[in-house]
Amino acid sequence: MIERVGLTPLISVLSLGYNLDQEGYTMHRVTQWVVFLLCVVSPGYAAAADYKVLHTFAGAPNDGELPFGPVVAGKGGVLYGTTEYGGNGPSCVFETQGCGTVFSLRPPASAGETWTETVLYNFTGGADGGVVYAGLAIGNDGVLYGATMFGGSGPCTDQGITGCGVVFSLTPPASTGGAWTETVLHSFTGAADGSYPNGVMVANNGVLYGTAQNGGTHLCPSSPGSLGCGTAFSMTPPATGGSWSFEILHEFSSKGPNVPVASLMSSGGVLYGTSYLAEPAASAALARCSH
Repeated sequence: MIERVGLTPLISVLSLGYNLDQEGYTMHRVTQWVVFLLCVVSPGYAAAADYKVLHTFAGAPNDGELPFGPVVAGKGGVLYGTTEYGGNGPSCVFETQGCGTVFSLRPPASAGETWTETVLYNFTGGADGGVVYAGLAIGNDGVLYGATMFGGSGPCTDQGITGCGVVFSLTPPASTGGAWTETVLHSFTGAADGSYPNGVMVANNGVLYGTAQNGGTHLCPSSPGSLGCGTAFSMTPPATGGSWSFEILHEFSSKGPNVPVASLMSSGGVLYGTSYLAEPAASAALARCSH
């Protein structure tokens, strides 16, 4: 069941006090993107909020660019995030360089020293996916989960790149300094399963939940290209080896909130998310989905 519970801005991002900043963005090219730390002091204290830049992205080919989604904190205070473009992969969209990266930022041993950034994976825009708008989710075993807007084996074509997007995992190496391993868990077809996924969240039982902006069986006249209105889905890990189980939880339609644009969050067994459209009464909506 989908229910609209109020209006919301298009995108709202929060993750453990960390977030991403964008500065100097021009069409197709970035002059500077940074990760920053913002410490908010509780009311009653005289000190002001503290702002510190942790990393400035250099762009392709040795670093990412356009860190669009939030970062998440893992064990030891290590931050994990994604960049929309950059990396050492081929050009994906327009004049951009690279198809995006997954990165980590490790805190210094002593306060005031430099954080250490490492590119964990460079997307190619092929079967592995490309162009990451959303942030990551971390499983209990330290595996990272995310989604790319494009790439994969689906037939979609947009902005010069093919593929309808993928859900992926990134498994840490067995030993320090080794390579992280990317695995495509689902490649969207642009049909009933959806297309252009926004990202995923991971529940305590390891099940992934996410949304896809388009696809599904309900066409949206106001959606670009009259594509489907989007889907909400779950992915259940296999008990022992094998493939993940993909299930559609909801197909959005033009009769209510549609074209979901962000990852989901859960509270009390209910999933919450945002939609870009909410016809016929509003241009955006906050919706909840429950079984």
